[in-house]
Amino acid sequence: MPSKQYLNDLYKINKKLNEAKVRPAFGAAGEGVVLNNDVAVNTNDLRNNLQHNKGPNVLNSVNKPIPTAHAEVNSVSNSKLLFSNVLNKSELSAQPSTVSIGMGSIMLPNNILILLSEYGTRLYEIIANPDSFEDIITTMADAFSQQTFEFLMKLAQEFVETNLEMIRNTIQIFISAETILYRIFLYVTKRCESQTFSYLYNKKQEILRALNDYFTSLNPNNSYCRRWRCDICGGLYSICQL
Repeated sequence: MPSKQYLNDLYKINKKLNEAKVRPAFGAAGEGVVLNNDVAVNTNDLRNNLQHNKGPNVLNSVNKPIPTAHAEVNSVSNSKLLFSNVLNKSELSAQPSTVSIGMGSIMLPNNILILLSEYGTRLYEIIANPDSFEDIITTMADAFSQQTFEFLMKLAQEFVETNLEMIRNTIQIFISAETILYRIFLYVTKRCESQTFSYLYNKKQEILRALNDYFTSLNPNNSYCRRWRCDICGGLYSICQL
């Protein structure tokens, strides 16, 4: 489970790369990264440079623009995503927004674009914080294979389009897109991390039920929740697992 500090660092690195109009791709044999198919750098050195300003500014040494053709960028077999998130095909945006995220895409190191618009529109209508949404999207993309990432995004889409309205009407609480994705990420990393994709795929209904049960448990009037009596006022209260 990535820490809050990890998510913050991830976003800061991504923001600086976007501002400098730099696109990273994995180097040969997965060793380090290559910036704009121009400057090769060790991943740890890049993170230390961008996060902690250690050493000369790596981004200043990149002279080439972002490659315009897929063939111009090193090809790699690794299907995991790097920490760079492309919000727009034609132009990198320094500041994410609900519109740019919803209509944008995520770039794989092997230059496969995942179009976020393929997962419907309702998910993007309930983004509470674009920065947090980008954080969890990038974290999921970095943690899972392309196939798993796409499956989990489709699962989130199905939950939002079929279950969310009824749950919100019941508990009267706004549920954001980033919260839904975070709960999916947490469930998978805790219960399915070392399993195959086939195993995960067969757990689809189980994950949807877990989401439904979690958000339903937030209902303060849930009769199935255990209640305790307050020693101070004498009223009843329940505790939900966050």
